Amino acid sequence: MLLALISSTFLFMVLYYVGEEWLDYYFNSSSYMVNMQKPYLESLQQYIKKNGITTKEYKKLNPWIQKNNIYYFSISKERKFIYGVLYNGTFQLDGNAQSNLHRTWQFMDKISFADTDADVFIYVKNVNVYYRYMCIIMVVIAIVTSLLIAFVGNQKIIIQLSRNMDEAEKEKKKEQEEKERLIKSLAHDVRTPLTGLTTYAEIARMDVSKRGLDTQYIDMIIRKAMEIKNLTDQLFELSVVHSQKECILEEPDTIEEAIGDYLSEFYAVLQKNNFRVNIDNLKWENVKISINTNLMSRIFDNLLDNTYKYGDTEDFVYLDITYEPERIGVIIKNKEKEQLSPCNRTGIGLKNVEFMMKQMQGTMTCQMKEQYFCVALWFPIRK
Repeated sequence: MLLALISSTFLFMVLYYVGEEWLDYYFNSSSYMVNMQKPYLESLQQYIKKNGITTKEYKKLNPWIQKNNIYYFSISKERKFIYGVLYNGTFQLDGNAQSNLHRTWQFMDKISFADTDADVFIYVKNVNVYYRYMCIIMVVIAIVTSLLIAFVGNQKIIIQLSRNMDEAEKEKKKEQEEKERLIKSLAHDVRTPLTGLTTYAEIARMDVSKRGLDTQYIDMIIRKAMEIKNLTDQLFELSVVHSQKECILEEPDTIEEAIGDYLSEFYAVLQKNNFRVNIDNLKWENVKISINTNLMSRIFDNLLDNTYKYGDTEDFVYLDITYEPERIGVIIKNKEKEQLSPCNRTGIGLKNVEFMMKQMQGTMTCQMKEQYFCVALWFPIRK
């Protein structure tokens, strides 16, 4: 910016000097000044003749000077200054302006006064307009030049920043891919020995059971091993879901055709596992949504797993559908058998659901409401 300011200031000074010199040369060498004075000289001659004014009565010319908005007026005879007025509309200056004659004598013209002839020079302000316009043009050129210099400089900075951002984005993408590979590898490496551990625990339980001994602790080991296996399965699914580059949605279909089978299976599995399901608010309307069947199946598997693990079989699981002007919500609500919400546990399953809904251009929300854990799947309405 400093370079742009210095450059534009220097350019303005050079252009202003050149422009002023050119205008001075034009007005001094052309007939512009002579032609400009002609109508004023004719008017002045008539005024002098009408009022019989002599060269000594020059102050009688002031009314005419003021009436015609004359900026500078001088009378001389044989290169001797007689009278001069510099008028700006509010005051006037009288006095000896002999030094000005060498700049104006070539533009003077003869005027006949009552006593003798004299040389008169008339200067009006319209000449100043050209200098004013020239100054404005030079300022505009200087500003535009300053902006161009600043723009070029900023472009270089922007290009460099863009390159840095691209490199950072590539690095971030590379790190994300490495993280996904690590999670997938970790989940796979843990699942293999865990499967063996569960198998050996099952064998040990059968052996202990045959001897008539208590299998309580072995059952606990198997239960915890299954919890770890479930977590590794979710981690593996998380890495798989995030590694998918593109989600292709199917053609829009009615809400019942799109997810009716998934909700029916969800309902049947819950009832089989001693859950009571309320579907009073499960209403089908003729509106359409688009889904990906592979992702939809995974979503309901995750939600079923959450409900099965944390839902209270003593209370109802509510399956509802709510309709809004631009979206449809599938609501699953259940009371928890424990006070801790699944969102406050690992939350991996719900994170998977949230990500998969985003891939289908929808959203997922979950919240605790009056001791009920509520998950809402929101689908945009399609035409």
